[in-house]
Amino acid sequence: MTGHLPRRDVDVLVVGGGVAGATLLHALARRGADCLLVDEGVGAAAGASSVPAALLNPNRGRSAKASPADRAGLTDFWALTDALAAEGWATGTSRSGVLRVADNPRQARGWQRLADEPGNGATWLPAAEVPGDYHAPFGALLVRAGGWVSPPLLLAALAASAAALGAPTARGVGVTGLLEEPTAVAVETTAGPIRARRVALCLGAARPPWLRLPRLETVWGEAVVLTTTATPPYPLAGSVVAAFGPGVALVSGGHSATPPTADDAEGAHPLTRALAWQVPAVAQATEVERWRGARAKRASGEPVARRLTARTYLLGALGGRGFLRAATLATRVAERLNP
Repeated sequence: MTGHLPRRDVDVLVVGGGVAGATLLHALARRGADCLLVDEGVGAAAGASSVPAALLNPNRGRSAKASPADRAGLTDFWALTDALAAEGWATGTSRSGVLRVADNPRQARGWQRLADEPGNGATWLPAAEVPGDYHAPFGALLVRAGGWVSPPLLLAALAASAAALGAPTARGVGVTGLLEEPTAVAVETTAGPIRARRVALCLGAARPPWLRLPRLETVWGEAVVLTTTATPPYPLAGSVVAAFGPGVALVSGGHSATPPTADDAEGAHPLTRALAWQVPAVAQATEVERWRGARAKRASGEPVARRLTARTYLLGALGGRGFLRAATLATRVAERLNP
């Protein structure tokens, strides 16, 4: 539904329809909560949640050592998407594993030692064992439990499953103000007022002028969609992130405090050139789509999932871990919103 509210009195109102909001709405609906999600966009999610492809890779950073929270997040993510698939929804997920190509011999030695540790979930591939689609002269680390997801398909599945449980999404409805009262929150929206017992803010990088939020960093990134004949078996993680579907490569990267500059007038996009070092066949690919978006993060990189006031909660600052950690965080916040 677009531009109007299905009801004006709810137990929990979720503001924002990106991965945080959609996953939280679904978690609340599974708990039987009377809940509603509103999002000012009229189509699919915007911002970082609209990136063409998102990797599920717990072995992040230069060390590639997975934190316990990221490992748990991946386990919870696969459990969530398995449950959605069992209901008949198309989740857009692929448990393909994730490949990290070493940049130099020193990094290769460190990753090899990591792979030798028990229970780390990663396998070291010497250069001779890396599939021929990749240029990996120093070898690569294969994170077998990882994979990737098409965000539009997953968010649609979450919204559809929540709606089937009685928790609708209202698009084209922006929130213009909150007034916390002793027993409820009065919410002003572009479609009229709502009263909610509690409100969950899942705003991504948005900073509404009427709301005071914790200080967070804004990080911009880019993505390109390429048509290509290359069909590598694993998505790639690193400074450039890439997932591969039939005839396409979905490439993202770039981390800047300012919006990207105008499109290059000549030659391939820098992301395409960077990916071509690891997948040489991509050098001949044709760019068909370009994406830019912003995400919010804390300096620590850890997401924010906490109460702001007596009746208002914040779930955000996912900082590149949105799809990896959303299921775990949404369950935690849903338990607080609907004990």
